Amino acid sequence: MKALTYDRALRDGFVLHAMDEEVLRVGAGVAQVPLPEDLRGMLQEGGFLTPPALQEHADALNVHYRIMVAYLTGRAAADAALLPLVVDLRIEARYSWRMVAERVTAHLRGAVPWAPSWNQLAGMAACQVAAEAAGADPREPPWN
Repeated sequence: MKALTYDRALRDGFVLHAMDEEVLRVGAGVAQVPLPEDLRGMLQEGGFLTPPALQEHADALNVHYRIMVAYLTGRAAADAALLPLVVDLRIEARYSWRMVAERVTAHLRGAVPWAPSWNQLAGMAACQVAAEAAGADPREPPWN
Protein backbone atom coordinates (compact mmCIF):
# COMPACT_ATOMS: atom_id res chain seq x y z
CA MET A 1 0.00 0.00 0.00
CA LYS A 2 1.22 3.50 -0.81
CA ALA A 3 1.60 5.89 2.13
CA LEU A 4 -1.34 8.22 1.59
CA THR A 5 -1.62 9.47 5.16
CA TYR A 6 0.44 9.79 8.28
CA ASP A 7 -2.47 8.62 10.47
CA ARG A 8 -1.38 5.36 12.07
CA ALA A 9 -5.07 4.55 12.57
CA LEU A 10 -5.19 3.34 8.98
CA ARG A 11 -2.37 0.89 9.63
CA ASP A 12 -3.21 -0.26 13.15
CA GLY A 13 -6.89 -1.24 13.16
CA PHE A 14 -8.48 1.90 14.63
CA VAL A 15 -12.12 2.89 14.08
CA LEU A 16 -12.20 4.35 10.57
CA HIS A 17 -14.40 6.86 8.78
CA ALA A 18 -15.84 5.88 5.40
CA MET A 19 -13.34 8.22 3.71
CA ASP A 20 -10.50 6.42 5.53
CA GLU A 21 -11.76 3.18 3.99
CA GLU A 22 -11.75 4.86 0.58
CA VAL A 23 -8.18 6.09 1.12
CA LEU A 24 -7.13 2.51 1.85
CA ARG A 25 -8.78 1.38 -1.37
CA VAL A 26 -6.88 4.11 -3.28
CA GLY A 27 -3.63 2.97 -1.70
CA ALA A 28 -4.36 -0.56 -2.84
CA GLY A 29 -4.92 0.73 -6.37
CA VAL A 30 -8.60 -0.23 -6.55
CA ALA A 31 -10.17 3.24 -6.26
CA GLN A 32 -9.54 6.92 -6.89
CA VAL A 33 -10.38 9.82 -4.60
CA PRO A 34 -11.61 12.79 -6.61
CA LEU A 35 -9.39 15.86 -6.37
CA PRO A 36 -10.79 18.94 -4.67
CA GLU A 37 -11.95 21.59 -7.12
CA ASP A 38 -9.07 23.95 -6.26
CA LEU A 39 -6.50 21.31 -7.24
CA ARG A 40 -8.05 20.29 -10.53
CA GLY A 41 -7.04 23.56 -12.18
CA MET A 42 -3.44 23.08 -11.02
CA LEU A 43 -2.86 19.79 -12.83
CA GLN A 44 -0.39 19.64 -15.67
CA GLU A 45 -0.67 17.22 -18.56
CA GLY A 46 -0.50 13.67 -17.27
CA GLY A 47 -2.47 14.48 -14.15
CA PHE A 48 0.38 15.66 -11.92
CA LEU A 49 0.68 18.80 -9.85
CA THR A 50 3.57 21.04 -10.78
CA PRO A 51 6.03 21.64 -7.93
CA PRO A 52 4.94 25.31 -7.54
CA ALA A 53 1.26 24.28 -7.47
CA LEU A 54 1.98 21.57 -4.92
CA GLN A 55 3.90 24.07 -2.75
CA GLU A 56 1.05 26.58 -3.02
CA HIS A 57 -1.45 23.97 -1.91
CA ALA A 58 0.79 22.78 0.95
CA ASP A 59 1.24 26.37 2.16
CA ALA A 60 -2.52 26.93 2.16
CA LEU A 61 -3.10 23.71 4.08
CA ASN A 62 -0.45 24.73 6.63
CA VAL A 63 -2.19 28.06 7.22
CA HIS A 64 -5.54 26.32 7.57
CA TYR A 65 -4.05 23.81 10.02
CA ARG A 66 -2.64 26.60 12.21
CA ILE A 67 -6.06 28.27 12.21
CA MET A 68 -7.65 24.99 13.38
CA VAL A 69 -5.07 24.55 16.15
CA ALA A 70 -5.62 28.11 17.36
CA TYR A 71 -9.41 27.72 17.20
CA LEU A 72 -9.37 24.41 19.11
CA THR A 73 -6.94 25.78 21.71
CA GLY A 74 -9.36 28.63 22.37
CA ARG A 75 -12.38 26.35 22.46
CA ALA A 76 -10.61 23.95 24.84
CA ALA A 77 -10.02 26.85 27.26
CA ALA A 78 -13.76 27.58 27.24
CA ASP A 79 -15.05 23.98 27.09
CA ALA A 80 -13.67 21.69 29.80
CA ALA A 81 -15.16 18.62 28.09
CA LEU A 82 -13.37 19.08 24.75
CA LEU A 83 -9.88 17.75 25.53
CA PRO A 84 -11.10 14.75 27.55
CA LEU A 85 -13.38 13.93 24.61
CA VAL A 86 -10.43 13.98 22.21
CA VAL A 87 -8.36 11.81 24.56
CA ASP A 88 -11.22 9.32 24.82
CA LEU A 89 -11.79 9.23 21.06
CA ARG A 90 -8.17 8.86 19.98
CA ILE A 91 -6.57 6.95 22.84
CA GLU A 92 -9.39 4.91 24.36
CA ALA A 93 -11.74 4.34 21.41
CA ARG A 94 -8.88 4.38 18.84
CA TYR A 95 -10.57 6.66 16.32
CA SER A 96 -8.88 7.86 13.14
CA TRP A 97 -8.25 11.58 12.74
CA ARG A 98 -11.29 11.87 10.49
CA MET A 99 -13.49 10.16 13.09
CA VAL A 100 -12.08 12.44 15.82
CA ALA A 101 -12.87 15.47 13.66
CA GLU A 102 -16.42 14.30 13.01
CA ARG A 103 -17.10 13.80 16.73
CA VAL A 104 -15.44 17.09 17.70
CA THR A 105 -17.53 18.88 15.07
CA ALA A 106 -20.68 17.33 16.56
CA HIS A 107 -19.57 18.24 20.10
CA LEU A 108 -19.08 21.85 18.99
CA ARG A 109 -22.45 21.74 17.22
CA GLY A 110 -20.94 22.43 13.82
CA ALA A 111 -19.51 25.83 14.81
CA VAL A 112 -16.07 25.04 13.38
CA PRO A 113 -13.72 26.61 10.79
CA TRP A 114 -13.47 23.48 8.65
CA ALA A 115 -15.48 21.39 6.25
CA PRO A 116 -16.41 18.66 5.85
CA SER A 117 -17.10 17.62 9.45
CA TRP A 118 -14.62 14.75 9.04
CA ASN A 119 -11.74 16.96 7.85
CA GLN A 120 -8.56 14.97 8.54
CA LEU A 121 -6.50 18.07 9.37
CA ALA A 122 -9.10 19.05 11.98
CA GLY A 123 -8.73 15.67 13.65
CA MET A 124 -4.95 16.05 13.58
CA ALA A 125 -5.27 19.53 15.09
CA ALA A 126 -7.60 18.29 17.84
CA CYS A 127 -5.16 15.52 18.71
CA GLN A 128 -2.25 17.95 18.70
CA VAL A 129 -4.02 20.32 21.10
CA ALA A 130 -5.03 17.48 23.44
CA ALA A 131 -1.62 15.79 23.35
CA GLU A 132 0.31 18.98 23.95
CA ALA A 133 -2.03 19.93 26.82
CA ALA A 134 -1.04 16.60 28.40
CA GLY A 135 2.66 17.23 27.74
CA ALA A 136 2.81 14.54 25.03
CA ASP A 137 4.11 14.55 21.46
CA PRO A 138 1.14 14.21 19.07
CA ARG A 139 3.35 12.47 16.50
CA GLU A 140 4.26 9.63 18.86
CA PRO A 141 2.25 6.78 20.42
CA PRO A 142 -0.31 6.67 21.80
CA TRP A 143 -1.37 9.71 19.74
CA ASN A 144 0.00 8.47 16.42
